[in-house]
Amino acid sequence: MVTLAAGDVQTVNLRPLDAQGGDLAGQIACTWSITGSTGVVALQASSVGGSASFQGTADGTTTVHAACGGATVDVEVVVTGSLSDGGTNG
Repeated sequence: MVTLAAGDVQTVNLRPLDAQGGDLAGQIACTWSITGSTGVVALQASSVGGSASFQGTADGTTTVHAACGGATVDVEVVVTGSLSDGGTNG
């Protein structure tokens, strides 16, 4: 789970591994999407590799889905506050 105040940014890095534990970073494409409530977080995915930055935009909870090759993971993101109040009214 990632917890942010509105306006804060956090980068999440995935490390894809093969069946033997070998690092596949940069060798397979990873995609990111918001599958939960929209408007809670802004998502900026790296064009290569398994990293994305999440910026809290509004109070609430959402799910961000990542897929690297055949592996997938869901990340719950909780945001407190809102950009209109500077992220202080949570």
